[in-house]
Amino acid sequence: MMPTVSSLKYAWKNAEGLYAHTNGGGGCGWGPIEDAALFYSHILWPSFLDPKTQGLHPVPVHCVETRAEARTQHTKPSTLLESELTGRNVVLSPINLYAGFDASEEVGFHTFISSIIHQTTIPIGITPIGAALFSSHGMQKRADESTNFARVRFLIPWIQGFRGWALFCDGSDMIVRADIAELWALRHPYMAVQVVKHDYKTRHPRKYVGTQMEAENRDYLMKNASSVMLINCSHFSWRDLTPEVVQKMSGEDLHQFKHIKDELIGALPIEWNWLVDEFGENQEAKLLHWTAGIPAFPRYASAPMADEWAQAALRVTHVTI
Repeated sequence: MMPTVSSLKYAWKNAEGLYAHTNGGGGCGWGPIEDAALFYSHILWPSFLDPKTQGLHPVPVHCVETRAEARTQHTKPSTLLESELTGRNVVLSPINLYAGFDASEEVGFHTFISSIIHQTTIPIGITPIGAALFSSHGMQKRADESTNFARVRFLIPWIQGFRGWALFCDGSDMIVRADIAELWALRHPYMAVQVVKHDYKTRHPRKYVGTQMEAENRDYLMKNASSVMLINCSHFSWRDLTPEVVQKMSGEDLHQFKHIKDELIGALPIEWNWLVDEFGENQEAKLLHWTAGIPAFPRYASAPMADEWAQAALRVTHVTI
């Protein structure tokens, strides 16, 4: 049996061999796959990479222990190991990291990037994003937006040609305290996006107080969820978000992921987007986020854990003589 991309539903592997469950053509059911190498090289991996796959989304594939589990554990992340299943060497691909850049808090951007570089154990490709970088595509910062990357982040799947995965972080008001590879490892093949789902009301009715960025800090559903996103760029939920569409959509519709079904919005541990100025100190936090303003601004110089940010910022200016 060799399933086609359009019929493959999920795969199952145990000591007895490799099986596939299909849902099209000759009917729905399980069957053995005789040529595992051919299956992985010509069926499984291309189905994840080709955004024009039938059904307009990549084929979700799980490797699980029993058929019963395969039928019920639809939310279990894939455990496929390319080196085990194909006999090939694994190519270590860099993390695709997109970080918000705004010249008004440029020191925050470089402090964030430095904090990642000093913690990571795998390569990272870093792309700064902001409205100015996409002005040729009609993207503009709106008057009611405090940063120029407020909506451009939702174009990341489009930027990547609706292929692969990406990580977005606001960046400019954050530092990382753990290996970002740990966050990257949480990618779930069935989810369109994964975020920390905060449930709170802000303690700061205004943000960036005392700066040119000062603005009202309104409460809304899924507030700050989009500040850290693991994005499945090939998922069909992103296909309609082009520069023209994103520029016209309301900020709340974008940040509340109105274009994605609730069940396709996965949850990340809160430690990966800890709102320091809302929740206070947390020595277990892996990513610190000062949502009202970074400690570089006088108003927030004594914010919780500001000393850690200051140390990270100082490192950016370091040279060895």
